[in-house]
Amino acid sequence: MPSFFRKVLAGILGLTLTIGLFACTDSGQPSSADASPSSDKGRSNASDDSSPSVDSTGLSELPKGDDPVDLNPADFTTEIVNPYWPLVPGTRWTYREIDGEGKKLKVVVIVTEKTKKIANGITARVVRDTVTKNGELIEDTF
Repeated sequence: MPSFFRKVLAGILGLTLTIGLFACTDSGQPSSADASPSSDKGRSNASDDSSPSVDSTGLSELPKGDDPVDLNPADFTTEIVNPYWPLVPGTRWTYREIDGEGKKLKVVVIVTEKTKKIANGITARVVRDTVTKNGELIEDTF
């Protein structure tokens, strides 16, 4: 049963990180410098299918279903300084949980100094998550 809760926690963690990253990025609204008239020379046609569609707010649509996702390593960093959830190396959280059998679990989450190459060559910060029951390691995720 603990792995079910771990999966739910991992899903919530991923969703929280995604929302936090979007909340702390540029709104996509043009600045006054961007609003000045300019020539369309050298620009691609608006009907070009290679560029994401943009709604009236100037924000790109998110991919749906099995739509391909363009992940550019230059858009990511290992220095996670979100003011609502900074993942500074050395940060540690300890949780106490009760599993489906009523047994006490200790969950320790540590932001490490390590990084790891993931999808499309993106370098990500490694966060280690361990679960122990009665002092015995039952899960180690990183």
